[in-house]
Amino acid sequence: MHALRQETYDLLILDWNLPDLSGLEVLNWARTSLKSPLPTLMLTGRCDEADTVAALNAGANDYVVKPAQPQVLIARVNAIIRRAYPQQDGGTIEIFGD
Repeated sequence: MHALRQETYDLLILDWNLPDLSGLEVLNWARTSLKSPLPTLMLTGRCDEADTVAALNAGANDYVVKPAQPQVLIARVNAIIRRAYPQQDGGTIEIFGD
């Protein structure tokens, strides 16, 4: 949470089971404390339907149960990024210097 206050991130990936707080508590804090909503993926071993519903209702953009297949995880991250940061004009090329 300290790092989220100090730095800018494009995506937050949370496990439900964290050392001091639950991932759901961190998600709730992020949704209420950060200036702009941060796209969030819950990546956890908790596979109960109620946990999935609670995380999505709390604001998670997606929920993946571990062990996640690497290609599926990458595809889900890319989908979250596409939805969170749509390209406005089909792509912009920026050139700095020569």
